[in-house]
Amino acid sequence: MASTRGAKICFYVTDAGPATALLPVMLALCKNNQITVYADEEGKGRNVLEASEARLTSANIPFRTISKDNMVMAANNEQKLIDRAQLLVTGTTPRQKNHYGIETNLWQILPSVALLDKYTATESQARFADAHGLRILPKRILLPNVMAQNRMKAEGFPTEKMRITGRPDHDGIAERASKATSFFDEYELPVFLSGEQATIDRYGIGNSEILEIISNSLPIHNAMRVFAHPKDEKTMWDEYSRKLNSMDAGVLDRELKGDEAVFRISSEGYGLFTFSGIGETGTLAGKLMISIQPKMDPAKDDVITNILGVTPVGFNEKDLTFFMNQLMEKCPHGELSFREFYANARTLYKADGKATQRTIDAIAEEIEAEPGGGLLLPKISKI
Repeated sequence: MASTRGAKICFYVTDAGPATALLPVMLALCKNNQITVYADEEGKGRNVLEASEARLTSANIPFRTISKDNMVMAANNEQKLIDRAQLLVTGTTPRQKNHYGIETNLWQILPSVALLDKYTATESQARFADAHGLRILPKRILLPNVMAQNRMKAEGFPTEKMRITGRPDHDGIAERASKATSFFDEYELPVFLSGEQATIDRYGIGNSEILEIISNSLPIHNAMRVFAHPKDEKTMWDEYSRKLNSMDAGVLDRELKGDEAVFRISSEGYGLFTFSGIGETGTLAGKLMISIQPKMDPAKDDVITNILGVTPVGFNEKDLTFFMNQLMEKCPHGELSFREFYANARTLYKADGKATQRTIDAIAEEIEAEPGGGLLLPKISKI
């Protein structure tokens, strides 16, 4: 079996999802290797890593934010102060209006492995395309599940480039869930939004319209506690807050992070999401999560938990209202309730706790294939 022992490995992330997913790998690899970590100074991945900076520091992992231009210059050996690494490990960033990453630039310069933290049909092409729409691939794409592999194969991605590892951060979900305490009031419905631009690209409507659909479906006396996606800027958060106030339908939580809040849903509660990875996180944590996919063709749904029947999914206001009513109904003796049916389904959908090791194995194989190494990357302390 290939080994990373003694290797020099550089990580680079833009968005919060890849940073969260790759953090356990960084911490595991640092024991026997020299790890450096960079985050795009304009991306939300830096927030994840800055929140974990104490863990990175205690593990002797240097971490620094860097501009897109400086990272590309360093990869091209245009920086005067450089260090050598054998492999670059990145996430993937969809190219959207006012938001993009430089991972595709780096893949063309350096031997690289890229982790896809979540498959979405509306973003899969944009995550592997340059500014001109041309497909650019790293040496290896690490995938979250077999659904992603099958759908990307159908989209023309080469099978030999893809490897299923799972999401490394899912390995610790069960333990994290067991330590969480309930947070929400009895009549509070936690709602987890996806990013505004990604939502528009997917549904043709924005999050404010989705909040209105949910509000119209709420049982009397219920209210939303909404968690905006970290990719959205403060101006969008303010818009969501105004929308909630205008409908008198709840509040926007600006303090608790969504990926923390999902663990604090009680055993009797439930959460609502569209298509963000937080739906899968909540499901793996044993929570009842309901997906709302407004104006979407059910045949095009690509949320893994929806496809496997682990999370109920509604495609319009009528569906969502039905789910809300089902949650309040009691079933005759011997029949499974709505809640019990999905609780049973969740027992069949578990993380096996081996995604971090599979990711490390994939990285090791690529390092072994590049024995000379020699990637020229900036020294953390000198940029």
